[in-house]
Amino acid sequence: MTRAISYLVRIALGLTLLTMAPAAWGQQITSLSDATLARSGRLLIFGTDFGAEQGSGQVMIGGLTAVATTWTDSEIHAYVPEAAQLGSVTVEVQTLAGLSNPMALEVTLRVSEDRIRWRFQLDSPHAGAWSVPGPDGTVYTSDLGHLYALTPDGGLVWALNGAGGGWPIDFGADGTIYAAQALVAGQPQGIMAINPDGSVRWLFSPADGFDILAGPSVGPDGRIYATQGSFFGGLGTFALDSDGNLLWNTPGPTSTTGGFYDIQFSSDRFFVTYNADASGGPAFRAYDYAGNQLWHSGDLGQATGSKPELDPSGRLILQWAMPGTQAWRPDGSVEWIYDPPGTLGLAVPPAVASDGNIYAGTWLGGDLFSVHPDGTTRWLLEDQISGFLGALAVTPDDRVLVDGGSPGFGNPSFLRGFDTADGTLLWLQSFHVENGLNEFAAFFEPGFTPDSQTAYVTTEFSSSTQSGYLYAIDISAEGSCVESCLRSSRIDLRGRVIGSSARVGSRVAIQDETGAAVSGADVVITWTLPGGGTSVQSGVTDGSGTVRFNVRDSLGAYTLTVTDVVKTGFTFDRDNSVLTRSVTF
Repeated sequence: MTRAISYLVRIALGLTLLTMAPAAWGQQITSLSDATLARSGRLLIFGTDFGAEQGSGQVMIGGLTAVATTWTDSEIHAYVPEAAQLGSVTVEVQTLAGLSNPMALEVTLRVSEDRIRWRFQLDSPHAGAWSVPGPDGTVYTSDLGHLYALTPDGGLVWALNGAGGGWPIDFGADGTIYAAQALVAGQPQGIMAINPDGSVRWLFSPADGFDILAGPSVGPDGRIYATQGSFFGGLGTFALDSDGNLLWNTPGPTSTTGGFYDIQFSSDRFFVTYNADASGGPAFRAYDYAGNQLWHSGDLGQATGSKPELDPSGRLILQWAMPGTQAWRPDGSVEWIYDPPGTLGLAVPPAVASDGNIYAGTWLGGDLFSVHPDGTTRWLLEDQISGFLGALAVTPDDRVLVDGGSPGFGNPSFLRGFDTADGTLLWLQSFHVENGLNEFAAFFEPGFTPDSQTAYVTTEFSSSTQSGYLYAIDISAEGSCVESCLRSSRIDLRGRVIGSSARVGSRVAIQDETGAAVSGADVVITWTLPGGGTSVQSGVTDGSGTVRFNVRDSLGAYTLTVTDVVKTGFTFDRDNSVLTRSVTF
């Protein structure tokens, strides 16, 4: 019997198999985390006797081998294969004892939402700070224990366990991926070279020491640079050739805490940033390409508020004191300090565009400003930016300033875009609330596609168990509303089966562009019912900005679509709203 026929037979017999005694299998699946999941969705498989480690074990979804990222005797985490057929498939665990009992899973397509092209759930609550597109468009990101490769449309290509760890990801001219080894308690952290197919080309493992403080980053000479704290006998700053051979190392710094920083390169020197130095806060050192230390910020007596960004002339642009920005010459001397007039509050690290213009603001003060390369004001928005500013970055075409901020304490983060010409807000995309937890930005800088059409960002939750996400955000066009906006920010669906029918309830949340709840808004929705019929309902948001709807029909798929939101003085912002949600009973 061919594999295809065998698989069809397993589907046909699925219900019968599920009723057989557990003793029929060497391992038993007792439940799945989801009944319906999109391709490349993360599935948790619960059961018994899977084995303490994966070894030669496999998860089969729809007859295809799934990427597994966590494997214990009672719980496995795996991803629905991109090639899985749509509709009902079986989930099975294959070990040396044979196949487990099958469990049914409904496979669907990924769906976009507002500006969210797609999102991918990581297998760790600790997301990496970096997400970058490779030379061929493959998107790479990491979490605490895995390095992931995804297609530009969000399909998982592979996941490498024990790699990434949140540190920078960089590429060689031949397409080799360079990443840090994930942390293992009591062991030195190494540097990995990974082939585009996810296989490990080499691993450089220092003999002593602990965390990588900065890097790995590929220099203009093709070498791989990184810094390891030397307090416990680590290498300090070092360089590897493309075959993983140590070329040189310079002891220091003695710091033991990394900051997930990348290394900045200019024509004749490079700059390493790290944490927990005696100078306080982020500190950095300059080296030439032979490994000679040129200067150390702790010896200069200058304030260092953030990791520096290099401008086109090779100067270091960094945060100064509370609200300002400063420019350092390559020799470590200060060229100018910009103290924006009238602003108060803690400044966010600046972003530098390829044209040399600089962008920064205050984290809580509501200020956003741009500075000419000579340190003079380009434009200043004082007390005009709602919410908190977060990590800033400029798109490759220098047209949009992207900010991962928040409307305030106790609210999920958002990603928003400002016009670099004058600071006008162009669009805002809110993140989610899941299981009562707010989602917040976890990235240092967004990764951008070369055409400036998509940003890649990671998120986390304030939880030790809720896994974060990698997002692909459309940043190509302006939103239809930037002021006095009505946005459907969340749709929750839940229900229960009553005999041969289902009763489904929903809650729709309405917010303005700052993330504040809007009461008194008229919300019109349409239910699409299992039999193909529709039901139009309307309601008014309460003091928490929510309105509830419910419907009862036969078993099957229910879809709620927000068709209109109305309130005097406001505009319904469809482009930045969650418009539809589905659930199946």
